[in-house]
Amino acid sequence: MPKNYVRLTTPLVRDGDHRTGVLRPATWDEALDRTVAGFRTAMAAHGPSTFGIFSCSKATNEVNFAAQKFGRIVFGNNNIDSCNRT
Repeated sequence: MPKNYVRLTTPLVRDGDHRTGVLRPATWDEALDRTVAGFRTAMAAHGPSTFGIFSCSKATNEVNFAAQKFGRIVFGNNNIDSCNRT
């Protein structure tokens, strides 16, 4: 990895406008709560087909199964692709 890259060890959240707000460190609970709130807002506005899952064809069957289960249960849709055509 090049020296100018830094691995994040703490989640960052943006306060204010999503384009100009400043990133600040947050707890995992706060970051995940914001993520869930954003998913719920988007689903309420646009329906369950707002999201999809794209899983790697090189992943194990178990990982692909978990991804499709997550999409079907959490998002409530069948928008799942694992790119197994390659």
